[in-house]
Amino acid sequence: MIHPVTTVTLNPAIDQTLEVDHLTVDQVNRVDSACSNAGGKGINVASCLADWGIYVCASGLLGNDNSELFTRLFKQKKIRDNFVRFDGETRTNIKIVNKTSGGTTDLNMSGQNISQVYLDRLLQRLSAIENGSILVLSGSLPPGCPEDFYTHLMQELAPKNLRIIVDTSGPALSSILTSHAPAPFMIKPNLHELETYVGRDLKETSDIIHAAQELTNRGIEKVIVSLGSEGSFFFSNKEALHALPPKISSASSVGAGDAMVAGLVAAALDDLNVEEMAKLATAFAVGKLELHGPNLPSKERINALAKSVTTSHINN
Repeated sequence: MIHPVTTVTLNPAIDQTLEVDHLTVDQVNRVDSACSNAGGKGINVASCLADWGIYVCASGLLGNDNSELFTRLFKQKKIRDNFVRFDGETRTNIKIVNKTSGGTTDLNMSGQNISQVYLDRLLQRLSAIENGSILVLSGSLPPGCPEDFYTHLMQELAPKNLRIIVDTSGPALSSILTSHAPAPFMIKPNLHELETYVGRDLKETSDIIHAAQELTNRGIEKVIVSLGSEGSFFFSNKEALHALPPKISSASSVGAGDAMVAGLVAAALDDLNVEEMAKLATAFAVGKLELHGPNLPSKERINALAKSVTTSHINN
């Protein structure tokens, strides 16, 4: 079976979500409910794509000692498991949901130090990716992984003519954007990440437009800048628009950005234009808010949400 999409998660996590009525720091807090999900940005993307009906391959690095949640997810959603297993455990990230405020407090572990042996095995596996497919590189790098690993991977796979979508931050993103490797097809920084890259505050819409143009001028076809509840900007070398999501009741914000990436992938596979892409990707993110875990609601619900997304074109 041909998998048109491969996601890479180098530093996955078991996401343990704890709900409390009201979080009080430095006090004992009673947990009302708890659940654990196989997480990590690329895994969340793959899970949402599988819900949409897309055959997807998930790759990266997983600890042998606690991989059951991940194996179960892959089997349940018919996701091809192409992970390299390493000796040890995958990290656990704790998400504390404050039901009173609606906010989420994240406690993220760094992850286990990864030796070059496992990174080399992963490079070997990814060398078999289908020509012309979509590759999603998302998430942080584990300890021991070179900051330019994503860049090196893109250089190695350049002959494959892949459409590469990047959703990472910090040194990993900087390495990609400052390297001489072929530019990725699409990137999705949030506003803070974009400010960090350009080295200045982006307080006005015009500031964001100019920063995004710096990236499209480097050959990146589409730049999506997420603004949280204020929506997202979608830029190509020809147009720019803002997408504002409809207001809904949120069950969990965990993984909403990853759901948006899944929507971007789905839109790219269908060759949607920028406005259609903005509506679908935003609907994926909003739909994920209604559910716990890396899951999407029905296609009917997603399509209804897409119709409720407000888009407005921006003059460059």
